[in-house]
Amino acid sequence: MYAIRSVRVRQLAKWKEYHSGLGVFGHRPQTTVDSDTPKEVLSLRNEHSRAQRLVEAYRTHGHKRATIDNVDYRQGSREVKELETSRYGLSPQDEVDLGLLYGRSGKEPVQNLVQELEDIYCGPISYEYSYLETEAEREWFARRVETTSESDKLDKDRKIQIAKELLHSQTWDKFLATKYPTVKRYCGEGAESLLTFFSSLFRLSTEGSVEHLVVGMAHRGKLNALTGVLQCRPARIFHKFSGNPEFPEEANSTCDISTHFSVSEDIKVNNKSVHVSLLNNPSHLEVSSPVSMGKTRAKQLQIKEGDYSPDGSSRMGDKIVNVQRRGKWSKLGKAV
Repeated sequence: MYAIRSVRVRQLAKWKEYHSGLGVFGHRPQTTVDSDTPKEVLSLRNEHSRAQRLVEAYRTHGHKRATIDNVDYRQGSREVKELETSRYGLSPQDEVDLGLLYGRSGKEPVQNLVQELEDIYCGPISYEYSYLETEAEREWFARRVETTSESDKLDKDRKIQIAKELLHSQTWDKFLATKYPTVKRYCGEGAESLLTFFSSLFRLSTEGSVEHLVVGMAHRGKLNALTGVLQCRPARIFHKFSGNPEFPEEANSTCDISTHFSVSEDIKVNNKSVHVSLLNNPSHLEVSSPVSMGKTRAKQLQIKEGDYSPDGSSRMGDKIVNVQRRGKWSKLGKAV
């Protein structure tokens, strides 16, 4: 009996693997997308292979030297062995083609190439994308990062909007600290950029094809986001902070804390709207991650998007996107 059952299990496993390889409803095997890197760029990389290795080193390890620690807490050198030019047989005065970087051209000394790479990958904002699975994705990211120009900088109106968002957050925190000093509120101090991230995300969503965002996030700064960019009524928070239940008295229910609140709103940006679902989150933050992903998947199934669509050109995330705003501990399963 055991032998027959064992054979049957193996047969089912092989059958399942066979169908997974061909594709089934809800799973479409990933197709290989060739990189669209121009032939002249590939030829240039072969001609300057040592310099190209240096460029790839910065794309892979440049974030390790980034000046993201504004207070210089470690107070040590940011020496990264992988970024030393001598490793690649180059000296500062050797001449290389800046065309190895997207958006550049002309021949310059290696030291000028290094300065360009330092400005892009080792400044107060850096990028880490070498883990992306396909060459097409990595090349797209490199092109986007290296061709950032003056036109990509914020205009005056956008700067004013961001300033208002940050001032709103700061005023909110100060008011709660004065009015409810004994209530645990997980203020947004130090995490105010969260609001700018969300407002930019909403704007880009309305400019594209995204219709629905399913968001899971941690406690820190959640109330700031709720009453700011997510347009939740502050009275709802004040009602809870004052010791009142969020349900009617006759309801047979257990109340929760305010930082676990959810919201489902149509957010309007430039006369367009995107629906945002911010989920309830328990104190163990890692639990809401699979829930938000499952809700996203269910909505994709509902509208037949991506792997659920008979249309081969439909992709997961075209209309419904999952957003995870987490601290590192939720990924490790620790509620720290």
